[in-house]
Amino acid sequence: MKPFYDYAPDVETLLFKQIDKPKNFLFLKAINVYDDKFRINVYTKEYVDDIESKRITFSCFAQYDNNKLTILDSGAAVSAYSVRSPQC
Repeated sequence: MKPFYDYAPDVETLLFKQIDKPKNFLFLKAINVYDDKFRINVYTKEYVDDIESKRITFSCFAQYDNNKLTILDSGAAVSAYSVRSPQC
């Protein structure tokens, strides 16, 4: 298996084909859990009392295989982002 950083640009593109990219998007972090399964966290910028901070606004467990990203599970805390039908 290739190191994950070789996949990162593909994963970002494929993820945002399935969910709406937040307006205040900063970056995403995908962590290989095992085999071809990843925990993907999307970080956004927000202001609390005029102090800039970052937080995870979308998180999912996904499979990346043969240039295809399949969201296997996403948490209820991120329900503000709708997941589109897989087209990848």
